Amino acid sequence: PPIWILDRLGRRKLMLFAVIGMCCCMSVLAGTVSNGNKASGIVASVMLFLFNFFFAVGMLAIPWLLPSEYAPLAVRTPIAALSSASNWIFTYFLRCTVVVLITPVSIGSIGWKTYVYFGVFNACFIPAIYFFCKFDVCRPMLKSLH
Repeated sequence: PPIWILDRLGRRKLMLFAVIGMCCCMSVLAGTVSNGNKASGIVASVMLFLFNFFFAVGMLAIPWLLPSEYAPLAVRTPIAALSSASNWIFTYFLRCTVVVLITPVSIGSIGWKTYVYFGVFNACFIPAIYFFCKFDVCRPMLKSLH
């Protein structure tokens, strides 16, 4: 479904939708985890699943699709391979540092406020995507080249 939606809505709109949704999920997650009762725990669990939904729909396919779409045909294969390798390497190092090393210490020391800065990080991507990601502007021109 994300690839179908990407072609219909456009990359930028879908990325903005995803980042805003992820930011909202982290904000609600911070508020519910700070409360600490059972109903808030259920809402927090739902927010984690919704966060993964927004990420999968709007952000997950981007590093796989864009290099193969916008690279010239002569170098498309090496560029797609390089983007796939860099995506996996970055994911590995991000998981080793943030998820394994930083997040447990952060939750142990500042607790629910960890989700606040996760939400702030997602909010920082909103203007970055809006102002710097102009994928859909040159898409009709690129389709005519192929």
